[in-house]
Amino acid sequence: MRMSTPFVGTNDYGILTMTQDQIHEAVDEAHAHNFQVGVHANGDVTIDMVLKAYERASKVARSQSPSSYRALHAGESDLIRRIKASGVIPTPFWTYVYYHGEKWTQWRRQGGVDVRAPFVPRRRHPGPGRLRLHAGPFEPLMAIQSMVTRKDYKGRVWGAVQKVTVDEALTIATINGAYLVGRAPEGIDHGR
Repeated sequence: MRMSTPFVGTNDYGILTMTQDQIHEAVDEAHAHNFQVGVHANGDVTIDMVLKAYERASKVARSQSPSSYRALHAGESDLIRRIKASGVIPTPFWTYVYYHGEKWTQWRRQGGVDVRAPFVPRRRHPGPGRLRLHAGPFEPLMAIQSMVTRKDYKGRVWGAVQKVTVDEALTIATINGAYLVGRAPEGIDHGR
């Protein structure tokens, strides 16, 4: 995780575990073997690096399907624009609000994040549900509740403007996930 601004009150911008060249190499190799690429990237600098690798690889071979690339923890508006333009699919941490919402209290007290922006699912670009191990318990109905209500376990609402409808949450949890893993090749169509 690497950010362009430090954690509040520190000179700590996070760490990088790979260089840009290493990310390019890993993405290029996976791309050359027609693997779906999914990079766990957190922080605007890291996500930018991953997008550069995806954009570069896509220029080399246009045959990859839109579901070939995944990005996690996408948040900044310019990054969201690039993700959408590149056909990269953000995978939301859909239970974060419920299980970890209280962390925003500390960040807000320290002048930190705007909780409407950095965490998906987002109303503007709701990707599929998370398809990996979680940093908290995963229960599908809790995930849907979390996306619809944006409430943490104490009932506090975080980023209410990012609420999705029940239908949108069900689409995220089912159709969009199927699209991500290539099970819905026609694309993401609401109501299918």
